[in-house]
Amino acid sequence: MKPRMLLISFAALALAGCHHRHGGQMVSPEEAAAAADASQAAWISGDAAKMDALYDQGIVGFDPSFPDLVTSWDKWQSLDKQFAGAKFSAIAVKARKIQMLGPKGFVVSGQATLSGGGSKPTEFRFTDVYQRKDGKFLIVNEHVSYAPMPMKPPT
Repeated sequence: MKPRMLLISFAALALAGCHHRHGGQMVSPEEAAAAADASQAAWISGDAAKMDALYDQGIVGFDPSFPDLVTSWDKWQSLDKQFAGAKFSAIAVKARKIQMLGPKGFVVSGQATLSGGGSKPTEFRFTDVYQRKDGKFLIVNEHVSYAPMPMKPPT
C-alpha cells in the first residue's frame, strides 16, 4: 500500500473512532429546533410534570422568581409548580438563536413574551443548554431573567 493511501486509511479510522466515542450522529439544526419548540410548548402547558420532563435531574439554573442559583431537583420542581400556576397560555418568541455544541448538545438563547391565563404579559430572556441523554434532549442548565427596562436617554 502506498504511504499516501495508508495515511488516508489511518485518518478515516481515527475519525470513525472519534465519531463513535462521542456517541453517534451530530445533532442536526432541525432536531435542536424541534426540542426547543417542544420545550416552549411545555412551558405554556400549565402542567408542571410536563415541564419537569424537559430537565435533567442534575439541572443547574437561575429562575427570575428565586434569588439564588438552583442546584436541587426538589427546588427546581417547586419552581416548575409555581410557574405552572401562573397559567400562561401563549409564548411569542421574538428572537431565538441555536448554537450547536457537538454530537450531544446545543444551546438555545432568546427573548420572548409569555401571556394569557389572567397573568400580565411577561417579557424575559433565556438560555438553555441541552444535552442528549438516553436518546432524548434534556435541559442541563437554564438561565431565565426578566427583560430589563429600556434605558432613558441622557438629558
